[in-house]
Amino acid sequence: MNGGALARRFANPRRKRQFPSGCRHFICCSRTLPVEANSDFQGAPSRKSAGRPPISQEVAELIIQFAKENPRAGYDRIQGMLENLGHEVSDTTVKNVLKQHGIEPAPTRAKQTTWTDFLRSHVQTMAACDFFTTEVWTAGGLVTFYSLFVIETATRRVEVAGITTSPDSA
Repeated sequence: MNGGALARRFANPRRKRQFPSGCRHFICCSRTLPVEANSDFQGAPSRKSAGRPPISQEVAELIIQFAKENPRAGYDRIQGMLENLGHEVSDTTVKNVLKQHGIEPAPTRAKQTTWTDFLRSHVQTMAACDFFTTEVWTAGGLVTFYSLFVIETATRRVEVAGITTSPDSA
């Protein structure tokens, strides 16, 4: 079957009613319409670039900051935080920005808390304790004193909790 036979087979019988003088008249008329100065082709205005406009650097920095400060916050929650500050972005935009900067999604990001981040976030409530020994000459000879001390990590203040010569006794 050649092209003409296919065209006749699938031709729309109502076309003559839609365009009384036929499709050729419509095509000819559309070719003579005035072309706008800022269009790539007839009837369509030109665009500088395709897609949505890029987000500002400030918004991208806020997204990264929120993701680092809130490791359990997902794309929707970060998007809500930005919306509260007056920035309209979609959760997909948040996802794309984090992906560009190599930041994992919330469940993975929350599991990858580093030791440094853990210590930094808990430093106000942490304390460390240890023993040290001191050997002292007394009238009875050389005596070892065992000292227990505690240090507050936030202020680095040291408290001596106790001193004894026999740490095994109750």
